[in-house]
Amino acid sequence: MRTLKTKIATAIIVACAATGSAMAQDNTATKIDTYVLQADFIAQAEGNVIVVSQQAPQGSQFGNTTYVSQDGEFNGTEIIIVGDANEVNVEQFGFDNVAMGTVTGDGNYVEVLQDGEGNIFDTTIIGNDNQVMSAQIGGDYLGFYSRAVNNIEGAGNVISLFGQGGGIWVNNTIMGFDNTIFVEQYGDWGEAYVTQLTGDFNEVEFFQDGFYSIFNVTDLSGDYNLISLSTQGDQGRISFAVYGSDNDIYVEQVGSFNSVSSDIFESDEETVVIGQFGEGNSASFDSMGALNAYAIAQEGNGNESYTAAIGIFNSFTVEQVGDDNIADILNFDGWNNNVKITQTGNENTGYVLAFSDTGQPADGNGIKLKQTGNQNDAAISLATSDTSSSSNIIMAEQSGDLNVLDLIVNGNDNFVDIIQQGTGNWITADDGGPFMMTASSTSFTVEQLGNDNLVTGSISGSGGEISISQTGDFNVATVNQI
Repeated sequence: MRTLKTKIATAIIVACAATGSAMAQDNTATKIDTYVLQADFIAQAEGNVIVVSQQAPQGSQFGNTTYVSQDGEFNGTEIIIVGDANEVNVEQFGFDNVAMGTVTGDGNYVEVLQDGEGNIFDTTIIGNDNQVMSAQIGGDYLGFYSRAVNNIEGAGNVISLFGQGGGIWVNNTIMGFDNTIFVEQYGDWGEAYVTQLTGDFNEVEFFQDGFYSIFNVTDLSGDYNLISLSTQGDQGRISFAVYGSDNDIYVEQVGSFNSVSSDIFESDEETVVIGQFGEGNSASFDSMGALNAYAIAQEGNGNESYTAAIGIFNSFTVEQVGDDNIADILNFDGWNNNVKITQTGNENTGYVLAFSDTGQPADGNGIKLKQTGNQNDAAISLATSDTSSSSNIIMAEQSGDLNVLDLIVNGNDNFVDIIQQGTGNWITADDGGPFMMTASSTSFTVEQLGNDNLVTGSISGSGGEISISQTGDFNVATVNQI
């Protein structure tokens, strides 16, 4: 028995020392010492150890059923299931308890309840249509926290994890298709990770309610996967990396100073929808591919969004409601992309830039920017040379006072339509001086309604059309056509 306890204790130390969580990085040495101490207790029979081994023939409709209950501290349960249709229920009440399970087969069911702090649940599943249900209650993010580690290889498996009390750490690795993971965490400083998700038609659904929650998808490789993330509370952090096609990602954050970020998306036909409601939130994406759709909605004050893409037929939509928001969209070497920014409030900033410095065209893009409020700043920069950007459509509208639009448009056959309503609105270059356009066969239309408005710049090229309309007093329009 002491040999089994030592083996379980060693596995605990390895699992805990290998974690990359923010919690583990804070006090790694102290925590490892704690787990070594826990291992010594188990090895010296200070706690109880129960080993459950079930075997049933493959294809069985009714396997074995086992129930295990432990009360106290430093208890350990090891579950070994080989075969099909087995069922295990484990309950542990107390602190620093361990449940470890290995399931090989199909249609097995494992349910674990751990009530107390510092508990560990570790499962490995190889097979199909298995179910694992875990509930960890009573964690404390200021002290010892509970954790669950799951490894899945197969198809149609379901893992459902519930944590309450804060300080719950969850890590999942999935290889296969049509697997499902549900994670719910309540309390402060919950962490949930999908270290690797490889396969198709997998689903990850995740909910956190508490302060300083963290979710991370390190590597998603596959097609038609669905990730749905929802957090409530302040200073939550979500990040992920995606490689594949036709994956859908939905994120909602309610609270202040939350963030969403990604590594470069190397994928096609992805859908990413972000909703952030509160103050000072941020969202950032970089992508390489085609036919991707990104939508960011931020409601509150001082939000920031950044998206950048290399590719074709991508769609970017940013909507911000509140004051002092920033929306920044960059399109590198892309064509036939659609960009839309809508900002409501004062002192918002909207940037749309398309570059083709490597010689690739930035053609056929559609850009629409709308700002409602006062003292807003917008900048649209389309290419950096006279041969780099053609057949683009730009539509900008600003409603309010003291708004500024910086404009750089170079290329041929572009369509530019600008509307400004209010007092003291300007259309200039990015340095505040006259704008310059090197463009042939370009349509340039400006309509300003109000007083003290300004349009100043020059257009060089042939075959273009210029139309400027100003309604109000003390307006100035100076446009040179070369």
